[in-house]
Amino acid sequence: MLLAFQKTGMELGFGNMRNVGGIDRTVRAILAVGLLGVGGWGLLTGGSPVGAVGLLAGVGLAFNAVSQFCIANYLLGVDTCSWDGAEEAQ
Repeated sequence: MLLAFQKTGMELGFGNMRNVGGIDRTVRAILAVGLLGVGGWGLLTGGSPVGAVGLLAGVGLAFNAVSQFCIANYLLGVDTCSWDGAEEAQ
């Protein structure tokens, strides 16, 4: 599935672009875990809209942390990734 997503990303013109790294990536991963937990708990206990928003935000941040790409960073020209292309993509 990840390979299929990477091919889709290339078709969109993003290729192997990375713009999220370092502390930014770590913070996004930690926030993603927290929001996924709180959002899931909120949906399971009461089905509140706040739970759904928390889940969606958590999924978005998890995607950013895993893929190391954020469309908002791309549009704003922000790059927190120190990857220079010399090392192998993981």
